[in-house]
Order: sequence, then C-alpha cells, then structure tokens
Amino acid sequence: MFTNKNKKDIHIHRFYKKTGSAGILIGFIHLSDVLATYEDTLTEERWNRAISSVNNIFDAYFIHYAKIITPPKLINGTDILKEFNLQPGKKIGDLLGRVAEAQVNGAVNTKGEAINYLGQLLMVEKSDQENL
Repeated sequence: MFTNKNKKDIHIHRFYKKTGSAGILIGFIHLSDVLATYEDTLTEERWNRAISSVNNIFDAYFIHYAKIITPPKLINGTDILKEFNLQPGKKIGDLLGRVAEAQVNGAVNTKGEAINYLGQLLMVEKSDQENL
C-alpha cells in the first residue's frame, strides 16, 4: 500500500530519472521563477510551498540518494531473462524500473522479493492479456 511519503518518493525518483543531477538546478530555477513571477505579491504561504518542494528534491538527492534516486540493484536484466524465460528488449528495462520503484516504496528489499514481485507482475499482465 502506498503512503503519501511513498508517492512523494516515487515522484522524486521519476523526476531524477528524467533529469539526472540537473534536477538540483531545476530546484533553484523553480525558486527563481516563483520570485520572478510573484515579485511583490509573493505570500509567505506560496514561498514556503516552493521551499518545501525544493527541499524535498534536495533532501532526496543529498541525504537519501541510495534509497530514493538510485536504490542498489537487486536484480539485473540477465536474471530476468533467465528467471522468466523472456526475450531481450525494452520490456526488461521496464521491469528493472518497476523493481527500482518497488524498492523506493519499500515493497522490495531482497533479490528474492524482486523475483517474486516480478513474477506476480508478469502473471497479472498475462492474465490481463488473456482477458482481452
């Protein structure tokens, strides 16, 4: 079950997956944009929301990098190919991304849990395809 913190962490993980370390610069640009956009009408509440958002992305990068940004690899593409008899391709990368997100939200912590998680995920996908 996702908590609000899990959802926030997943969003931050995806943000850094797309932006890399430029995410830090984007945080500063966001603060600059808020200042420039609101100028003299900037309320303390609006500024605090901006600071809080940027603090979350900075905290993830500088304090919780190994948990949120790049959790340690529990399983690799070769493991997935062998374990589930799949063919190389984009799907393997997608499955590795799903495992990383499951690690970020705390659902997967070991290689065995990663394999079980993917097994369940693949069963659901297969069932969904059969029901079409």
